[in-house]
Amino acid sequence: MVASLQLGFWARLFAALSLGGSLAAETAIVEARADARLHLEGRTEILLLDFRTASIATWEIRKATLLLHVQEGEPPKMLLISLVPARWTEDAPERAAAGLFRHSGRFQVRVLEQGWIQVELSPSFVAALAREQSFGLAVEQKNFRLHGRKPPQFAFVLLVEGGPQSSGGMSPVRRTDENKTK
Repeated sequence: MVASLQLGFWARLFAALSLGGSLAAETAIVEARADARLHLEGRTEILLLDFRTASIATWEIRKATLLLHVQEGEPPKMLLISLVPARWTEDAPERAAAGLFRHSGRFQVRVLEQGWIQVELSPSFVAALAREQSFGLAVEQKNFRLHGRKPPQFAFVLLVEGGPQSSGGMSPVRRTDENKTK
């Protein structure tokens, strides 16, 4: 029964995204690996997100859609999102603070049904994640709160369109095991 509920959820979500209930042959659903909340002086709460990117490590990224669920407050019109340049874990999110918002952007938010929001990310942001040149994304929350990866029905997810790079493309840069998040 849980599988059918999840399938129904994804079918509704894809329909809301105008994907017609099916994915292109070269679309990956990149799942959440870790999340944490961080409080920085002079800023509101920051939600740190990390993803399981092995499936797209050698891809040329054409499009990336971040799906988030609003837990409290009104959905924002824009989100400030930064690459995370420092390694962190769920137990030590403060490690991510060094260099946050040096490589960031403001992204338009599309409000979907039942509290979901959609953000089209820059392909270069997701390429940095895929090649593990970044240790996740940091999302600034002002007057609203987003769900992390729990409960699972509200977990953030990244939809990535692209495909393997041509032979002349960059090879992936991988983090060492000591740098990986939980």
